[in-house]
Amino acid sequence: MSLIKTVRKVQYQTAKIEVLELLFWHGKASQPSLETELAHSMFSTFRQKLFCDSEACLDAPSNSSLILALQNTIVGVHNFLVQMNSGLTSTETQVLFLKKLLTSIASELVGLNTELYCALQVSQEPLSFGLLYDDTENNIAGTNPDLQSATTPPTSSQVDQLFKDLMNKCMGNSQQAERLVQYEQQRNPLLIREEAVHAAIIRWESDNR
Repeated sequence: MSLIKTVRKVQYQTAKIEVLELLFWHGKASQPSLETELAHSMFSTFRQKLFCDSEACLDAPSNSSLILALQNTIVGVHNFLVQMNSGLTSTETQVLFLKKLLTSIASELVGLNTELYCALQVSQEPLSFGLLYDDTENNIAGTNPDLQSATTPPTSSQVDQLFKDLMNKCMGNSQQAERLVQYEQQRNPLLIREEAVHAAIIRWESDNR
């Protein structure tokens, strides 16, 4: 998954957060209260922070510290959205729409944070000598050992260890852990198993804070 494409998707979610900001702005104007004013202020702050951090990543996509900063901001925004959602208990149509929007954005942010994690892992891989000079013949033939080592997929033992970590979170229930992995793969069919397991771990930790 392209880092630029992922960051653009983060900005799309930022635009949806701006919709929430406007809704609470209207709520603050029509029915002034400390709660709606505080909510509007928090949405505004998080929206600006998310946009600024994503713009910084677009300006310097190879800067891993900027990606980490964006990830941290996404986690903060996600947690805020989850708290807001849990605090809304009314069954009015407007509130149900608001809860649906909050849930949608929070869910998307979890997936995007996983994509950013994968992009960060790729960016931190050491560049092999096979990629630093034009060795076309060896590269096409697939005999360049440096290039092969740079593209070696994760070993089964690494994936197994990640899955064991997920199973531990699921109280040893392997079927539940597998369902969580399959859910991530259904959401994003491009994920390899290691990425899907890691995404499931991130989602579990996020949902169980």
